[in-house]
Formats: sequence, structure tokens, C-alpha cells
Amino acid sequence: VSDRKKMAQILVAARKAAKGEQTDDLTEALMKLFAPIAPPQPPASPNLTEFYRILEQQGRQRPRVMTVHERDGGLSDREFARQRLAGTNPMILHRVRTTEQDLLQSWTTQPSYQLATGETIRLNEAAAQNRLFLADYPLLSALTATDLQIGRYVGNPQALFFRSDDGLYPVLVQLEPGGKVFTSDAESDDWVRAKLYTQIADVTHHELVDHLCHTHLSMEAFAIATPRQLPPTHPLSQLLRPHFKFLLAINNRGNKILLAEGAAIDALLAPRGSVAMELMNRAFRDRAFQDYGLPNNIQQRGLEPEFLPEFAYRDDASLLWQAIEQYVTAYLQRYYPTDQAVQQ
Repeated sequence: VSDRKKMAQILVAARKAAKGEQTDDLTEALMKLFAPIAPPQPPASPNLTEFYRILEQQGRQRPRVMTVHERDGGLSDREFARQRLAGTNPMILHRVRTTEQDLLQSWTTQPSYQLATGETIRLNEAAAQNRLFLADYPLLSALTATDLQIGRYVGNPQALFFRSDDGLYPVLVQLEPGGKVFTSDAESDDWVRAKLYTQIADVTHHELVDHLCHTHLSMEAFAIATPRQLPPTHPLSQLLRPHFKFLLAINNRGNKILLAEGAAIDALLAPRGSVAMELMNRAFRDRAFQDYGLPNNIQQRGLEPEFLPEFAYRDDASLLWQAIEQYVTAYLQRYYPTDQAVQQ
């Protein structure tokens, strides 16, 4: 608790210093305690680069994400939206449906929103036109401060997007339910931070759930059950066996370099190791087997081509799905032409 308080004081002090504001005596004392030789800094412009420069001078390490942020010249609205479709995690975004009207109503206290392009939209009209899309992370909603490592944060953000004629653009970001709503016309630093916090939630969900749980670990059940229940000469066993090669080995290796105490998950993500394991367990239990199927997933998320024309993941993955489905169907029908043949 003491470390958290000190860290919060340092962050507040750096932000005030970046804006040229005065800090209180306690904050000044803490800054001197953590960096006794740091020279006093003149008032500076309120931007992220200056914020982290001052933070470094107070003995705090600059987040590595800032290197990426500076390299790309900032996380533009267009790039932020593009990563929901063609980034590392295209599995989150879904179309806003009528069942989410309550959520939409909480954001319609403002009559209209302006995009980075200058276009103005009304949420109810945009939803009726099937042009609103949402990225949210409900699995992270139960996390508390004690579930996170000291000095780290991951929230439960909701990022709303609008599909304009020339692509997808963010409308707003709400970092916590009922919290402040950030928009593209907000103070520059606040809007960039809201997008970066969404990125943190996205990479956390991707690594723990979409990648580790729903890809690597969920396949273990089939890799173990197949040799236990089917002889090596069984046609289904012969079909599946090549896909299980090295699966258990790489998962076992992953347990050591990713999930072990002090390993990559501890080093990179905000949740504590035991909490990360619980998140994966919950994600596995909550997902029905048929939801792994690509056509079902796309339909459940409402991302059909008529609603979202440009979605490369869906289009490319569908080609693979169709090819695999055609091959597997033809292969199995050579042995089991009917349902009765399977039963017999």
C-alpha cells in the first residue's frame, strides 16, 4: 500500500510539472526522496513526451510502449481502429445490437459526437444504420486493485467505433463502466492515454484468452483424448494426429517461459500470475465448443460483409475454413457416408 501511494504521488507530480502547475509539499518531498539529485525543471508544455521525460528524472522508468508511440508518431485514430480489424487481436470487435441499447443510452447524454475526420454523428441513428461497433473486455471487469501487480494497471474499457464511408473511426472510449467518457475532441493527452489503456486491455485479453487459452490450451483436451479413445489406425485419429504434433511439448514449454512465477506473463502484463490463470480458466469454462467455429463467431459478433465490408481476417480465414471443411467432409464421408454409419 505504501509503494502504491508513493507511485501515485510521483505520477501526479510529474503530470503537474509537465503542465507547469505547483505541487504540494508532500509530493515534493517524495520526489526528492526518490531522486535526490534531480535538478528542478522549468514549466513545460502538457504533452506525453514531456510527462515521461520528467517522470524519468524522478527515478521512474519510462514505459516501453512509449518507444512504439514515438516511433509511430502517436497512435492515430485511424491506426487505433485498424488494429481492431488487422492487428494482433481481431477477435474482440462486434457490431452494436438492439440488446445493447441501455449501454448506448448512457452515451447519448451528448447529442452528437465528432470524429477525427470532422464528421458529426448521432449514436442512435448510427446504430439504426448498423454502423456502430464496440470493443469491450467483460472478462476483465472483475479485476480489483489487489489482483494487479504493484505499479501496473489494466481496466475494463469500452471503445466505440463508427464505420464511415472511408473506414472505421473511434467515437469514444470509456475506461471503466460509469467512468469518464473520452472523445477525439478531448484534451490531446487524455485521448491518447484512453486509447493506450484500451491497447493494454486488448493485449492482456489477447495473450491470456484468445492466444493461450482459446488456441494453445484448449487443444490439449483433444490431443489427450484422441490417443486414449481412438486406435492409431482409426481414420479420424489419422486425420487429427499431425495437428497434435509438438502441441503438448510447446504448451509445456509455455508453462515455464510464460506462466511460471517471474516468467513472461509476470514481466509483461498487469494481472498477478495466479489471477491470470483464473482468467484463463474462466474464459475456457464460459465458451461453448460451437463458438470456436469461425462462421458462428462472425455471425455472433455481427461482422458479416454487408455490415463491415473491409475485414481481412474474416475474409482470409473464411477461405481457409472452407478449404478445410471441404477436405475433411470428403475424407470422412469415405468412411462414414451417413449418420447411421457413425452410430454403427
